[in-house]
Amino acid sequence: MSDRVSAESAVALVNELHEWVIGLQGASFDPAAITEADRVAIEALEAGLGRDRALNVGQTCYISQLAGRPARVLVVDDESDVRVLLRLHIDRPGMSVVGEAATGADAIKVVDEQRPDIVVLDLNMPVLDGVEALKVIKERWPTTNVVVHTAFGEMFKPRLEGLTYEGFIEKSGSFDEITEQLEDLVS
Repeated sequence: MSDRVSAESAVALVNELHEWVIGLQGASFDPAAITEADRVAIEALEAGLGRDRALNVGQTCYISQLAGRPARVLVVDDESDVRVLLRLHIDRPGMSVVGEAATGADAIKVVDEQRPDIVVLDLNMPVLDGVEALKVIKERWPTTNVVVHTAFGEMFKPRLEGLTYEGFIEKSGSFDEITEQLEDLVS
């Protein structure tokens, strides 16, 4: 640490960077990426760039490291067998299932904790259905991609009008259709 930068200034910068990362990704941040971003931000501060620019350098460093990571997918379905099958088809190079949920309420909790890039969302579920979960997910995390996966498309279509989601697949379709849509979202 140079004489121009106090330990307190460096700690304050790192704390602010960590708050930003947690706001971006929740508790599922990449420890190696944050360590590198801390180092780069402190170097920028020591170089005299000022706190705001040093923070921006650290943020840019963190985001650039995420570019090579697999897309993070949450699978939401009240049927455990469907969740298992979806996981088997989705987990592949470039995509990783980071969580599962059986209700819309659980889905919201897992999205808050894991901050997935994509949510594969069933609609007909207990406690809180997928339509209501979709509304909350898109309100709180508008950049999260949601692919609706349901056996009750016609029944739910009127309730989906005006809502934002990035894909719609009937459960009668093949699992290849799901993986193709997910791959399109991440490419």
